Amino acid sequence: MEVFNGETLIHFSSVLKRRSKKSKARKPVLNLILKFLMLHFSRIRLARKLLYLSDKIKAT
Repeated sequence: MEVFNGETLIHFSSVLKRRSKKSKARKPVLNLILKFLMLHFSRIRLARKLLYLSDKIKAT
């Protein structure tokens, strides 16, 4: 189950950017969180592709 989708990620990042403008000290932390989320999403996408491919291989 995927909790976040692309739209929520974009919304989340825009909220973070707005907040980071108010406090510059937290900016590196927020960037790390965003990077982590992006990695998480690309992993989910990769896992889905692998599952899809393995199902195709089993089907043939």
